[in-house]
Amino acid sequence: MIKMKLALFALVAVLCATLVSGCSNTPYKNEVSPVYYANNLTATELALHEGNMQKVIDYYLNGPTGAKSFFSALIVDAVTNEEICYGYNQGGKSMIYHGEIQAIMNCTTITGRNSWSGTYLYTTGESCPMCQAAIMWSGFDKVIYGSSIKTLYCENCMTQIALDSNVVNGQGFGLVQANNQTAWKPVQIIGGILSNITDTKVFRNYCNSTTSIFKATPYCNADFVGYNNTCAGTNSTCPPCENNATCPPCENAASFNANTMSFVLISFLAAIVIFA
Repeated sequence: MIKMKLALFALVAVLCATLVSGCSNTPYKNEVSPVYYANNLTATELALHEGNMQKVIDYYLNGPTGAKSFFSALIVDAVTNEEICYGYNQGGKSMIYHGEIQAIMNCTTITGRNSWSGTYLYTTGESCPMCQAAIMWSGFDKVIYGSSIKTLYCENCMTQIALDSNVVNGQGFGLVQANNQTAWKPVQIIGGILSNITDTKVFRNYCNSTTSIFKATPYCNADFVGYNNTCAGTNSTCPPCENNATCPPCENAASFNANTMSFVLISFLAAIVIFA
């Protein structure tokens, strides 16, 4: 009986190790930063951020020739709320000339600064991984966005890198504060500010478009609007998708189901070891 218990215990240990190793494909710790929304803010904070977001929206709607770009950004002083400069997406010149990048470069040209601690950056749309990384390297205190990547990609079928900014932000533990080499302080992300305006008056819905260069066929979880189970059968574990010809692999679902079954088996064997 003792030998059987030891054998079962060893099997449980092996399965635990397999499950843990199957859940991680990175040598780095996995962090995700919080995102704060309107209901997390005081009335004063909300009024401040809505006022500045409205400035960015107005810049988009009424800006100088060429400035009418979906992704427009504004940098302000965190103490005085003084506007330092604006930026807007100039993808026609370079695919990396996003609104946030342009705002940072414009402000650097104007002020000569290379670190942006003590400032906030406002952007009509949630920052892509490139822009969020630039914001982190630059040391901004806060970044405030209107429309989320989830909305733009999953609901509006707008081309995006499908990675939320707070996931990128969470991996900033490898950085240090610019100039003084102290521990990096995560950028605070505030989302959804005036999204009722940016979702409808700034960004467009491309799901029914047949000609737009911004059109993408989103691969999103069924939680989000507009995602149809057309290629996965009713008993399939494959994530649903919108087009039979471009149905994504079932790796995520398969991995989840395998890990779930492993967990159930481990729990069962552990019970045998303990109570036998």
